[in-house]
Amino acid sequence: MPMTCDLHDKSVEIPNVLEKAVHAGNRAWLCGLVGESLASLQDEFFTGEKNARCTQVARLQALVQEATHGEMLAVFYLLLNIDHRLKTRILLMDARNEKRIARFLLDLRHELVLGFFCSEQSVTEFVQACNDGYCIS
Repeated sequence: MPMTCDLHDKSVEIPNVLEKAVHAGNRAWLCGLVGESLASLQDEFFTGEKNARCTQVARLQALVQEATHGEMLAVFYLLLNIDHRLKTRILLMDARNEKRIARFLLDLRHELVLGFFCSEQSVTEFVQACNDGYCIS
């Protein structure tokens, strides 16, 4: 049986990368993506600042290490909504599905994230809505 739940090199193309992120066996890989995205956002927005915002990013990085897979997926989707470097990386990993991912990113921004923050959706419901959104995009 082929190994599908392993750590992937940044330069490797991964077909249906967003579907692979859902599988719990890829938790370490997903944790790495989330950690790099948080570091990227901290570098981009809080470079040289020693304030509470940097502390909050560091706290979020620590929480991600202990998060359940579902919670980590929620953080991943929220970061995918705002981090242009993560978007670019995902698009490069799955260039064959560029149009599908672009459509999903539009739905993520205009419907899924807004629905999560404006309704009483649970984290599990948000993650499921994102998974469904990618499947139909």
